[in-house]
Amino acid sequence: MDALEAALLAALDQWAGVPDILSAYAARCDTVGRAVRVAAPADTFDGMAVGLSGDGALEVQTADGAVRRVLAGDVSVRTEGISGEIPFMT
Repeated sequence: MDALEAALLAALDQWAGVPDILSAYAARCDTVGRAVRVAAPADTFDGMAVGLSGDGALEVQTADGAVRRVLAGDVSVRTEGISGEIPFMT
């Protein structure tokens, strides 16, 4: 075993389970709590990023109150002046 392999295995040991990785990621995720626009494979929609699901999907609450899970797509953080007013956030 070379030094790189040993270092990688030691680093992986710190992350013994997926829940630990997800909680660490969630704590650092700057997107949660912000207005977003999602360009998903099927459609594009605006909403508020409200959390992460157990499988890592971004949870986005839309204006009608529905929470949509985003597993694939482009997510951009919306700010006033760029996207204009987001009706349900005013």
